[in-house]
Amino acid sequence: MRINDDRWTRLPAAVDAVAVTDDQVPQGWTATTVDEAGVVLRFAGSADEIGSADAAALRIPIGSDCRAQYLLDVTLVSDGTRLGTIDLRYAHAFELFAVDIPRAALASVLTDGVRVAVATGEPFAMLTGRVDGRATACQPHLLLSRGTGDWSALVGAVCSLDSLQPFGWLEGCVIEGITAVAEDSAALEEHLAEYIRDGVLDHVDLHGVRRIDQVGTTEALLPFATLVPRSGGEKWARLTLDRIRARDGRDPDSYDITAEGMYTIAHPLAVIGAHTGSREAFDRAIAEAELRIAKLAGADGLTPRTKPCPWGGMYHNWARGHAWYLLGLAKVIRTLRGVERDLSEELGRLESAWIAMARWLLDRQGGDGLWACYVDEPVTGAETSGSAGIAAGLAIGTQLGLVDARTAVAAALDGLEPHIDPDGILGGVSQHNAGGEGLQRFGYRVRSQMGMGLAAQAYGEFHAG
Repeated sequence: MRINDDRWTRLPAAVDAVAVTDDQVPQGWTATTVDEAGVVLRFAGSADEIGSADAAALRIPIGSDCRAQYLLDVTLVSDGTRLGTIDLRYAHAFELFAVDIPRAALASVLTDGVRVAVATGEPFAMLTGRVDGRATACQPHLLLSRGTGDWSALVGAVCSLDSLQPFGWLEGCVIEGITAVAEDSAALEEHLAEYIRDGVLDHVDLHGVRRIDQVGTTEALLPFATLVPRSGGEKWARLTLDRIRARDGRDPDSYDITAEGMYTIAHPLAVIGAHTGSREAFDRAIAEAELRIAKLAGADGLTPRTKPCPWGGMYHNWARGHAWYLLGLAKVIRTLRGVERDLSEELGRLESAWIAMARWLLDRQGGDGLWACYVDEPVTGAETSGSAGIAAGLAIGTQLGLVDARTAVAAALDGLEPHIDPDGILGGVSQHNAGGEGLQRFGYRVRSQMGMGLAAQAYGEFHAG
């Protein structure tokens, strides 16, 4: 089923290949293998749709974790004419990769179809659609664009299944984005139903591992900040606390302390404390936050980990690391301020640390309103997800009276808007860090639903303030 909007049309592909379900593919989706022989995609469209389009792009969604680099050839089926190449690096399920289709070739694309084949790399899984047949952006499609994207498009896409991500920190960013901008609970319920059925969490995680009522890493705890306040939230509070208790007795110097944990650990723990009254959760939230303040922050910014990444590097002043730290700490402070327990002394320490980092970041905002992928290295280029997360944190800090950053957040929103596709998908995002610092420093960018979630949080928090 094609999906139309005033500014775009998506023509879903009919895939000339066997589509299967698999334990490494998200629940409720089908996928097929793309290899050197390729997969043929065919589209049904009209001359009027082609004629009204300003631009066209082929998009393909990834079906499971791809921890390598690939080059994909996109050619016409009829004569092998090359239409373009997709540069795919270290992708994960639901991630969209695109190649622009020349207008002159559109008629042939509709008549003949295209072949997508691996030119460099191993075979990989491509999502082909949902088992229930519903159309979303997360299936192969041809996007015909009439105009540019804007915030209304992004909000609409976030509040739909177009923004699905693997359950964990990626989907956590999205559902918190939904909460920030949705007019009702329908979009959130739709997302959560993808992973929780009859009270059981059943999902395929970022690494392609199916998990039932468990998560693979502490970073995957983020969605529980949304789930704990809901009916049945006691289960998710216990799961979160049990996961954190498993580290009790370990020397913090023996494991990697990350900036992500400010958002994915300290924030959910604070929510658990606020909604259950658990003193343990409050104490652990504060301890996790203060540990990161002591270990990661300094006069020269932020080193978002205490041990080198398995793929290499410490990511000093990486924008998304700053986003995790600033946004996570802002949410911890906001939650702790709202409880009856006297935490004035602890809040004073957390707020001082937050203000210091916010001021450091405000001094390094780019002229385009965004922050560079490595904040103090403009040569690494603007990066949208880190910028969105930083802006969201600044917006919350402004609400709390910690800073007055409305002008800076407004500039960030203006800077993000040109990176929004007509159908609301956000580009300009650095890939998740499975490829090491080399993947981050040299300008490689992707489209990302996780980035959309952070952007929605920035937009929603700005307008809420």
